[in-house]
Amino acid sequence: MKLVGVMSGTSIDSIDAACVEVWDSGVSTPVGPGISVRVVAAVEWPWPPRLREALLDVCGSGAVSLAQLCAAQSAVGKQFALAARHVIAAAGWSCSEIDAVASHGQTIWHQPSEIDFGGEPGRGTLQIGDPAVIAHELGCNVVSEFRLADMAAGGQGAPLVPFVDYLLCRSETYDTIALNIGGIANLTSMPAGAAPDEVIAFDTGPGCMMLDWIYQHITGHVMDSGGDVAAQGEACWHVVEHWMNETYFQLPPPKSTGRELFGEAAATLFLQDCRASNLEVPDILATAAAFTASAIAHGICKFCVPTLVSSRKRIFAGGGGCKNAAIMRELARLLPEFELNSYSSLGIDADAREAVAFAILGYQTLMERPGVLASATGARYAAVCGRITVAGERRECA
Repeated sequence: MKLVGVMSGTSIDSIDAACVEVWDSGVSTPVGPGISVRVVAAVEWPWPPRLREALLDVCGSGAVSLAQLCAAQSAVGKQFALAARHVIAAAGWSCSEIDAVASHGQTIWHQPSEIDFGGEPGRGTLQIGDPAVIAHELGCNVVSEFRLADMAAGGQGAPLVPFVDYLLCRSETYDTIALNIGGIANLTSMPAGAAPDEVIAFDTGPGCMMLDWIYQHITGHVMDSGGDVAAQGEACWHVVEHWMNETYFQLPPPKSTGRELFGEAAATLFLQDCRASNLEVPDILATAAAFTASAIAHGICKFCVPTLVSSRKRIFAGGGGCKNAAIMRELARLLPEFELNSYSSLGIDADAREAVAFAILGYQTLMERPGVLASATGARYAAVCGRITVAGERRECA
């Protein structure tokens, strides 16, 4: 099948899109038929600045009118369609030959724990980017809403990428951790020869979200590209150790988090703590990078290492944070027993990892096969994830 995966993470820095060929490899795996993957093209589609600011405001405050939410569904859907159209052109494909677009959407709110609503307990997750708009704009079927079936089965609805990590990264001889450092950092831990129920996966905590907010607040620019400024500073470990007392880091997996815990409010307090310690800008950024690395290393050492079985250990890192020299420097120092590799060494662009993953999850949906590891999300069973929106007409891209 020819599929297009599109997704935007918690940082809302861009929409990642990938054209992917997926087919059954004929090799059986513990989670069913194995797959082969070829990434034909991958692009980053920039958010219009005003739309990005509006989304960041909604995600940060949780305050939006129903009229605005309806408008956001359509506006975001059109941007996802533009990203998909751009990568389809880059691949030299036409919309008429696409089997489906797999869209994760943009997460606005994630509520995995129950809260009261009208006297009844409820929980859920909200990703926007209307799949009907995408289907109309492209004339392609769309697979979306990947988290809901898992949450209905008692899971956290996250993380979903571990299913793909298991298919692509699992080894009989290496203990393997697939690490994604996006706005939030998450990992999949697979002991050598792991069965599906032996996989551990969870959000470790902040990725680049707090770091990017602090940099933008201080400088007015979007991000510290490559971590160049942070790499010039020295981390204040007193501040890092104070923030590592956050309760979330002690919670056992499965667990997930987001902007609600490590967003603008947390970044504001973190910056105040750094300034109270009289840190210069490079040192503030180095401290924020060290906090991200410490949260990742803590999660690995506390929850993953006790389950690992091999003397050979490796990490495949992807996401925008793996380009941050300060974060990667601290990870190498904190985890010396692990070989630290880029996800790109698997033949998949580290920046496109999650877009490719959702294309694969879309394939699983179309094949009516589970696309989740219940051990990673805490669900009672491995659900078939995703809803299919059928295009009203099949046509060439306009």
